[in-house]
Amino acid sequence: MEHASQLFTRMSTAQHSLEALRNDVSQQLVSLQAACKGDGPCSEMIRFRELHGRLSTALAALHGELREN
Repeated sequence: MEHASQLFTRMSTAQHSLEALRNDVSQQLVSLQAACKGDGPCSEMIRFRELHGRLSTALAALHGELREN
């Protein structure tokens, strides 16, 4: 039972780290949107959107694992 508790703690810590990283990416996206305004989407903005999507997917999977356990 103690092992499960430690695993849950590590997964929760990972979730918080991923959320912080996703928030940083979101802030960068806002900055890039302002910088690319009028020129259409620039390559950096596209890359950060993809990264944001991947982080969101990873967070959703981790959240699902935490709820099951």
